[in-house]
Amino acid sequence: MRNLYFYVMCFCTFAVVKAGSSPQNNTDIRLDALFAILGDFGYHPVLAETWKGNSPCDNWFGLICVEGQIKYIFLMSLNLTGSISPRFADLTSVHVIDLSHNLLSGTIPFELTKMNLRILDLSHNQLHGKVPRFETLVPVTEGNPEIVTAAGIIRVPLQRGDKETAGVGGFYVGIMVLGFLLIGGAVFLFYLAKKINHPV
Repeated sequence: MRNLYFYVMCFCTFAVVKAGSSPQNNTDIRLDALFAILGDFGYHPVLAETWKGNSPCDNWFGLICVEGQIKYIFLMSLNLTGSISPRFADLTSVHVIDLSHNLLSGTIPFELTKMNLRILDLSHNQLHGKVPRFETLVPVTEGNPEIVTAAGIIRVPLQRGDKETAGVGGFYVGIMVLGFLLIGGAVFLFYLAKKINHPV
């Protein structure tokens, strides 16, 4: 009977310790992932200044939490450099990541496809390579110089200056074509008039 009592006490103690340690382990995983992400962003000063403490939901810049879980990451237009960390995949509760309008380079990590994302906006960076296949979404990648879509098409949108240059070039080409048509028409009419006035 004493042995049974001893085993029951050991089991209960183990269960209490495990239950008490699980949230801390989960928090540690999130902190490790976020600090790895910070490193891959080159320790951007805004993030380095605010990503402090043991709770990512305690006023960490760009992170929005719901019921203690990180759901949204908004880090657009910060001039972020470096690369997109595969450790984003450790933040399993995240639904939206917006890293648009930065200076990020490298490729899109395959690990991000394992996340349950609803929106992934990576537009207007300096990314290259093939876009991994996501089951739940199509990442927004416009504005990257060398991104290759699933169809193998390189998307290189024209910048504002390129559009203006293309427009000016098209205008001059149109003028040249119109000029050739007018000259050709004039020569033909001249030839026709000469033939009428001097029949063979």
